[in-house]
Amino acid sequence: MNEQNWDGQADVVVLGSGVAGLIAAVEASGSGASVIVLEKDSRAGGHSLSSEHDGRWMAVDTSVQKRFGIPPSQRGTPDDFFRLLTAGQEASVNLALARAVADNSAEGIEWALELGHDFVAIDPTAEFPPPRPPPQPWVHRSKDGGPGWVKVLQRTAEERGVRILLNHRSRQLITNGKREVVGVRADSYGTQLHFRARRGVILATGGFARNKDMQSRFSERASIGDPYTISPQATGDGIKMAQEIGADLETMEWASIGIAAPIPPGYVAGGRFGPIIRAGGGIIRGAVHGDGHGVGAPSIFVNLHGRRFVKERVYDRSYITQMCFQQEEHAAFAIFDDEGRKMGGGTIADGFSENLEKELSLGIVVQGGTAQDLAEKLGINPENLAKTIAEYNKCLADGKQESDGIGVASNAKPIRTPPFYGLETNYLLTNTFGGPKIDVNSRVIDVWGEPIRRLYAVGTVAGGYVAKWYQGGIYFPNWACLGRVAARNACAERPL
Repeated sequence: MNEQNWDGQADVVVLGSGVAGLIAAVEASGSGASVIVLEKDSRAGGHSLSSEHDGRWMAVDTSVQKRFGIPPSQRGTPDDFFRLLTAGQEASVNLALARAVADNSAEGIEWALELGHDFVAIDPTAEFPPPRPPPQPWVHRSKDGGPGWVKVLQRTAEERGVRILLNHRSRQLITNGKREVVGVRADSYGTQLHFRARRGVILATGGFARNKDMQSRFSERASIGDPYTISPQATGDGIKMAQEIGADLETMEWASIGIAAPIPPGYVAGGRFGPIIRAGGGIIRGAVHGDGHGVGAPSIFVNLHGRRFVKERVYDRSYITQMCFQQEEHAAFAIFDDEGRKMGGGTIADGFSENLEKELSLGIVVQGGTAQDLAEKLGINPENLAKTIAEYNKCLADGKQESDGIGVASNAKPIRTPPFYGLETNYLLTNTFGGPKIDVNSRVIDVWGEPIRRLYAVGTVAGGYVAKWYQGGIYFPNWACLGRVAARNACAERPL
């Protein structure tokens, strides 16, 4: 384009103002570069404004751990963190990215502290079965959660002269004859605008959790779930723009899904994240775990054959959900008895009525006088369900650690008091993990294995970092590491 055709220009143009994008903008502006951030929403912050848990930041061997009295032997090492990020999914993730994040997690915490962010507690990592490491005190809980961190970053960015342009949706990457990315075409209130990037463009537009077409094309896991606490702006814009100029893609099939109670259209339930309409009634509690969320009702998971397939109440929801997804027809059922019902609907799923009358009347929860009766109503094998429950109860009575070859939690309770209850699980989509392939310099890689010049990607728009096993807290160190790397490398580009 000719010089006079640009509607705005800066050294670095960042697409997206979530945490990853804001980190890149703050780092670039701190290096003396002029920065424009294009955000299609009417506010900055992205996905980190939509969940109270987005303030969890995993890191090892930090000054914050020391402040909270975590012994040196429990603070972890970069090698420990690398094992957590990669164990069980080595063949699916980009090991170089995991290594970079693990090696620089403590530095990211110190950088956040320097900006005025703080942490109020240290929490344990989630529990997964081997080969994943056991829970460790590595999760730094941010003051005021994700929104608090967005506030710090946005304030710092604006103090450093970053221009954050809201209601600007990026549509196309502009390249020159050398296949260098030199700018962006965007829309704002129906007007087409062009922004020049003298040094580089950084994609930080998030995943495709709100794009059903992309989910159907790339990810069965993503397509099976209803979006939950996901920014409406996560429509895969950055991924599509990168594809248009030859970017390779990575880990597109993987997504973060959670199990939930099935909710019919029009049903409204109150949960920790506010009113939830339709298929997001609540994360099933009792069968998932009892730690950190109350006691949890005595319940088990079974498949269409009436058989247990996972150790309930112990492992992280991510693991439990993946095990449910692997069952025939992806079908799984939570089964509990009247003692579980008496503990209150909230122990079964967030937002359920206290005595389950509402859910029973709507058919969300099904009741049966016997295990066989319940199974027939749920459409699962009656004889097997009765046998599974009997074996489970006997295992508990005998003090054994396994029932029918499946582990039993130490705090498990018998299921023996009729009537019996069950519900078929639904899936919630909390994020997608695929996008343009990047290297440890955050450069976008094309289908021929070469970097696309002057184009970088950070956050959940980029692929390769997470695949099979996700747990809360692992993206913040990614953003702090690779977001700053992208900014520094973009600033180092020869100006056009």
